[in-house]
Amino acid sequence: MWHSDGEKSEWKTLEVTFPVTTHLTGIRIHSQHSGRVHPVQQFRLSILTPDGTTTEVTDQPVTSDNQLITFDAAIGDRWQLDFRPGTSGKVALRGLQFYFHDSELYAALTSDQDEAPSEDESE
Repeated sequence: MWHSDGEKSEWKTLEVTFPVTTHLTGIRIHSQHSGRVHPVQQFRLSILTPDGTTTEVTDQPVTSDNQLITFDAAIGDRWQLDFRPGTSGKVALRGLQFYFHDSELYAALTSDQDEAPSEDESE
C-alpha cells in the first residue's frame, strides 16, 4: 500500500527502480480504498535516464480501481509513475502489477491463488 502526501498537487509521483533493465508493456493500477477514497484519475509513465532526462511512455485516463494500462514495449530500470488524483488531491495505491505481454514481472511471493497446505504436509 502506498499513500501520497497530504499536499494538494496536480500530480503525485512514485519512482520505481527494478534490479535489472526491464521490458514493460503494461501496469495494473489498484487504486483508492473503500471503493471511493483517493482514486487515480490519470496515469503517466516515463523512463528515467542516468543523465536525469525522462522519456514519456504513456499518458492515459484511469477509469477503474483495478485498471490494466497497456502500452508499446518500453525498456528501462528506473521508472517514474505519475498519478493525477481525484478531488481529494491524494492518491491511495493498494498495489501495482507489472507486465511484459501476458507475463507478470516481479509478482508478489504470495497471492489469493496460492493453495493452502494440506494437513499431511504440515507434519
